[in-house]
Amino acid sequence: MKNSKRIKDNAIFFLLSVLSILFLVPIIIVFINSFKSRIYISSEPLKLPTSETFVGLENYINGIASSDFIGIFSLTFYYRCKCGAYCSFCFYGGLVYCQS
Repeated sequence: MKNSKRIKDNAIFFLLSVLSILFLVPIIIVFINSFKSRIYISSEPLKLPTSETFVGLENYINGIASSDFIGIFSLTFYYRCKCGAYCSFCFYGGLVYCQS
């Protein structure tokens, strides 16, 4: 009984480990490609940046400069705080209502 549970637990652990790796690989590829120029992202998407393809933080600087990053971030932060406060109010208000 204990042995079959152990095998089942190990199988679930292995499956979840494989799934987590599969979910993380695209994020890692995007992060690695963010340090390359556009030409090399298209032609060599799975290769690590070399001295020829490496552009440093230039892509991040261009992305922040070309978008209103500070405005978008502050608006997102505002709505997150507003919604979080509203959801907390509704949740705790519902708890008080249910208890009375």
